[in-house]
Amino acid sequence: MSKQEATVRAIREAAARRGHEERVRELSARGRERYADLLERLGR
Repeated sequence: MSKQEATVRAIREAAARRGHEERVRELSARGRERYADLLERLGR
């Protein structure tokens, strides 16, 4: 594999991870918002 191919692959993999992390953050925030009352009760 050439250096250019390795660079392109690394950039694509980093972009995919970032997109995944952002989606997880979004879904987590929605879940915390949706279940805020339940989470608060469980925390007591």
